Amino acid sequence: MPAPPCPQCGAQTRFGGYEPWCPACGWNREVAAVRLRKASRAIPLYYLISVVMFGTFSRVWHAPRPFTLLIVFVFPAVPLLLLYASLRWSQKRFERDVRDAEAGVRPAVPPELAPPAPSPAADLRVLKEMPRPRPVRMSRRGKINLLVTMITVAVFEFIFLLMAWKRYASGGRLAGLSKTDWMWTGFALLLALAPLGVWKNLQKQKALLESGEIALARVLRRMRDESSSTIKYEFEDAQGNKASGMASDMTQSLYEGMSVVVFFDAQNSRRRVAQCECFCEVVLPGVE
Repeated sequence: MPAPPCPQCGAQTRFGGYEPWCPACGWNREVAAVRLRKASRAIPLYYLISVVMFGTFSRVWHAPRPFTLLIVFVFPAVPLLLLYASLRWSQKRFERDVRDAEAGVRPAVPPELAPPAPSPAADLRVLKEMPRPRPVRMSRRGKINLLVTMITVAVFEFIFLLMAWKRYASGGRLAGLSKTDWMWTGFALLLALAPLGVWKNLQKQKALLESGEIALARVLRRMRDESSSTIKYEFEDAQGNKASGMASDMTQSLYEGMSVVVFFDAQNSRRRVAQCECFCEVVLPGVE
């Protein structure tokens, strides 16, 4: 993802981990430094939580001891070690960029790596000129989200069914299952409904993008952690009243004072979706 332009001076920003900052005016530099340090310090806690979680899972399903040791201690360590290496590389790059900025050296950013940010106002004009229902398709982000959800559910359900069959085969009857077994059964049934929830959300977004009213909302606040970004925005509905909402910023490029396109129901502005959180997209004229 290309770094967004600085909302204060308009210069090209750089990333400090997942947080952009401006070498020209220093905007958001301290926030990027703090988040990098917190992310590195949190890795031991992530490992401890993973060990407890996988240990509990292995104990419930009575996994063989060598397999248990592999799952509990080795399996969670591999991605966390890769994450730590990535964070250390980001930390060193951030420190080098800070030294260059303090020395007055402007980082060279190739144009193809820093394309100009699309204008929400321009998108709004084009969208308002399109006849309804607007052509809508699932975005690349939506396809990936649905695929990851399906794979995650399928893997868990396969493991659960395999373990449940072994427990049932050893006892030969359902009455032999413990309370913990029934608890995991209920959890597995609830998890199986996850793709249905994702699909229902996609249908709601599709309906709003096809026939909903459009407004340009102003970002009031941005809340960010190491892996996600949430914004609070405000817009004017069809009756001229102020309406506000919260949205996940999948682009991770929106900050206070910026604008985002919102699709909403003219009769009920609480039915709305911000463009930055959509898993669907309007097919603009001239776009394949």
